[in-house]
Amino acid sequence: MRRNVSFFPLFAKRFGAILLPMDSFSPLYPPLEPFHTHMLDVGDGHVVYVEESGNPAGIPALVLHGGPGSGCNPAHRQRFNPARYRIVCLDQRGCGRSTATNRFMANTTQHLVSDIEHIRTYLNISSWHVVYGTSWGSTLALVYAQAHPHVVSHLVVGGVFLAEEANFTWFSSPAGLGQFFPEELKAVEQFTNGAQGHEMFAKLEHGGPEALRALGLYEGMASDLNPLREDILAYTTSPAGSHGTAMEAYYFARHCFLKPQQIRDHMSVIQHIPTVILQGQNDMICPPAGAYNLHAALPQSTLHIVPACGHRATPAMEALRVAVLDALIGP
Repeated sequence: MRRNVSFFPLFAKRFGAILLPMDSFSPLYPPLEPFHTHMLDVGDGHVVYVEESGNPAGIPALVLHGGPGSGCNPAHRQRFNPARYRIVCLDQRGCGRSTATNRFMANTTQHLVSDIEHIRTYLNISSWHVVYGTSWGSTLALVYAQAHPHVVSHLVVGGVFLAEEANFTWFSSPAGLGQFFPEELKAVEQFTNGAQGHEMFAKLEHGGPEALRALGLYEGMASDLNPLREDILAYTTSPAGSHGTAMEAYYFARHCFLKPQQIRDHMSVIQHIPTVILQGQNDMICPPAGAYNLHAALPQSTLHIVPACGHRATPAMEALRVAVLDALIGP
């Protein structure tokens, strides 16, 4: 085992004390409201929602949500010490509270990277002390850092998704994720004629609301170690759920607008950035192989594996996130 790989236990240290069992203690900071929100016109008919929380004079931290297609939520702010961090969250183009003439038009990974730079300069931030993202947020964090390596001091990424063909094939194959959720995949295949990889998402993109609901249920059931089917079904039929799966299908059908192995092929430009990788050992949406591959490509990185954790964060994973982000600001 590499020296900078650790397995984070179900009990964790914070502020020198042992946490209570994870089912009886929340490791997050208390809820807080943004001290400022912005609706930032980034062009192309897109207006992006941006919020700032914590300390206006604090250390700048950028939070990138997952999806593609979800949005930031209050828990994102609560992973950061509000007395020390200036926490910047956004709803990416076409997501959440952001608005658009056409949310799919001029909506690519490269546009999102440009938006982040627009936000940084608009907020008069010289550089980000930390860029934090999980799942799709990890993809965007890595692509942004590779495009602008001199304005990122630290990276914290989790549920690593490198947007490679193997990721899409795993998700769509009866021999991959489908072997664990065969009925849900069968429902998806009604709309895809057995297509796999990015082609499956291309068919789902144009399959109508029922196809997107099938995709949402399949992914939702695989995201949690203890999924509640009725809750997932309710979410897939909600506006947020249907919009999120539509955006995901749009991005995945196009390889997330990245070249094959683009992220791994450009690791040399971010070798100098201290990087922490947080990974659930039982993550079926973004299997641990992605985290190990990223760790191998960034020898200076630290990889933490959280046992008994799927794609959706457990309290143990949240405790680790908070501990890592606390450590970046020192005592």
